[in-house]
Amino acid sequence: MYYSRLKLASVLGVCLLGLLLCLPNGLRNPFPSMPWRQIHLGLDLRGGSYLLMQVDLKSLTHDRLQTLADSTRDTLLKSQLGYRNITTNADTSTVSFMPRDASETEADLTALSKLPRVVPNEFTVAKQDNGSIVLTLSPEALKARAREAVTQSIEIVRRRIDATGAVDPEITRQGDDRIVVELPGVSDPERIKTLLGTTAKMTFRLVDPNPMHATAALPASAAADGNSRGRPAAAGV
Repeated sequence: MYYSRLKLASVLGVCLLGLLLCLPNGLRNPFPSMPWRQIHLGLDLRGGSYLLMQVDLKSLTHDRLQTLADSTRDTLLKSQLGYRNITTNADTSTVSFMPRDASETEADLTALSKLPRVVPNEFTVAKQDNGSIVLTLSPEALKARAREAVTQSIEIVRRRIDATGAVDPEITRQGDDRIVVELPGVSDPERIKTLLGTTAKMTFRLVDPNPMHATAALPASAAADGNSRGRPAAAGV
């Protein structure tokens, strides 16, 4: 079979170009300034680690209920309203308490109805037949918080995985409360699980509903001593 020189040169040129493009996958970059892009094999060809993580919805609900209980205490005290036996229940997603006096029930409902919502219609406030007042988180609000938690968790996971130097990690959402992590070439999944399982959380709790109780003026001698040493005198703790 006869090939013209033009066709033969074209075939050889294409083959040479293919060899040049494949060269970075077999050799190291000789010069840092030279473009040297390699083809990275995926998890199915190269092997690696596959992790499936799920958001702890019960813990998420528990934390939100604790925050809501603290807000309830603070709101009632600021409104000069009392309460008894405030409790939380993660199984029913509720915060409940008894008013100090039955005559304060309507005032309690009015004050708690003004509590800020993280999402629209996050919870309801209602009086029960036994006289107690119950704040109930809605299932839609819990799902919205779960989706938000997954979105935030994906960013945290991505930052932690990037810090390990993993090449071409795949971090995707699965459903409403799961995250899939694929790490080609990473053969130690336990190290990644330990890294991702580290929890970083800072929580604030109401210690004294009236901060003025913890405020006390220092004696004049202590204030003078503080000024004499070049430090500002403290007015309270």
